Parts: sequence; C-alpha cells; structure tokens
Amino acid sequence: MNNRKKWELAILEYFKRIYCDFPKGNILPSEEPDFLVNSNGRTIGIELVDFLRDASKSGSRQKERVKEKIGTEVIFTKEAGSIN
Repeated sequence: MNNRKKWELAILEYFKRIYCDFPKGNILPSEEPDFLVNSNGRTIGIELVDFLRDASKSGSRQKERVKEKIGTEVIFTKEAGSIN
C-alpha cells in the first residue's frame, strides 16, 4: 500500500470512529472508488475527495496557498534531481 493510500485509510478510519452510522464491515482498498466496505451482504463504495471552497474569499486564499505549496514542493523536488 503506497503512502497516499495509507493516508486515505487513516482518514477513513478516523471518520469511521467519529461517525456512528458508518457501515460495519471490512474496509478494502480499491482504486475507483478508493475503498469498498462489505456490510450486511452488500458492498458500499467510498471515494475520498479534497474540498476547497471557491465561493468565499477565505476559500480562494486557501486554494491559492495549496497551489503555492504544491508548486514549491515540485520545484524543490525538481531541483534536487528527482523529477526530469
């Protein structure tokens, strides 16, 4: 399991602990959707998404900060020789 999938599973496990109506059953990693939960003879698909609000000024600022951070990390990695 790669680091992104581990991170997604940690988020899902946290949500499972705080949401009392989360379906009981085994969580299985998948690609589309991100996870499958086998519960009471049925399979439920769960897709995790990142959400940034565009409607408000604070949402727009947050989105710009994320873009800047991603850009900085890509440039830093490229300078280190990891990206061609």
